Amino acid sequence: MECSIDHSKIVGLRFCTGCGAPLGEGSALQTPHTPQPPTVQPVVQSHYPIPEESGSWTPTVRTSDNSKRNTLIAGGGVVGFLALIGIFVTITSKPDPVSVSTSLTLVDENCYDLSWGYFDIPSAQVTLTIDGVVKGYSTFPRVGSTSLLGCKFTTYFSDIPADGNTYSYSLASGRRGVITRTRAEMEAEDWSFDLSLG
Repeated sequence: MECSIDHSKIVGLRFCTGCGAPLGEGSALQTPHTPQPPTVQPVVQSHYPIPEESGSWTPTVRTSDNSKRNTLIAGGGVVGFLALIGIFVTITSKPDPVSVSTSLTLVDENCYDLSWGYFDIPSAQVTLTIDGVVKGYSTFPRVGSTSLLGCKFTTYFSDIPADGNTYSYSLASGRRGVITRTRAEMEAEDWSFDLSLG
């Protein structure tokens, strides 16, 4: 039976819609098959593993190895912080106050029979000056103590700042002059003025 439809132009059907003739293999009326290119799945790049069809999977996060760098940064921060604390403490802290002893020995003098020239020494008021500012007053005793060199008068100043640059000793009367020492000299002398006259 003749078909009014040209079977060579029919694509994608197995049977002719007009006559019902098979259009598949073995049919003389079959249109040659044109091969189609294979379908390619797109490649997706991911830091996570691609799950398999069966079973479950757990995503893993890939991290860069920054632990050494972070340790160095943290260590440097701690050292810097401690250095700042040390500088702050050094600047703001003052040394503890000290006691300063002052002694004046009258050479070859008997404490109970002093020469007339030393009348201003017993019970004399003594001043201690730090960097030009009077920081303490004290008084020699009325009678000195006998020593190998003569008669020794001693007095003490307490709670004296240890951070001055210069320390000066003098009698309040001003008759005996001023003795000045640096802080280094005072430290070397164990914070004392040990003087003599005569």
